[in-house]
Amino acid sequence: MIGTSFMALKLPAVRTGRLRLLLADGSWVCYRLLGTEPVVRVYGEARSKESLAKSSAAAKAWSADWKKRD
Repeated sequence: MIGTSFMALKLPAVRTGRLRLLLADGSWVCYRLLGTEPVVRVYGEARSKESLAKSSAAAKAWSADWKKRD
């Protein structure tokens, strides 16, 4: 298992062909590479619309920051 920093939290990441970040409040964000084209799909689930909006914004920012590293 690897770890990452997301929304200012140190989190475990579960990898099974994708990167799934499990958040302390029970929500999660999953990054999945498509095998047929250079696309990353991002999925998420949260207990409220507000929590989903917050984790979605953080996922977009994290993705943009990761892209800058390449």
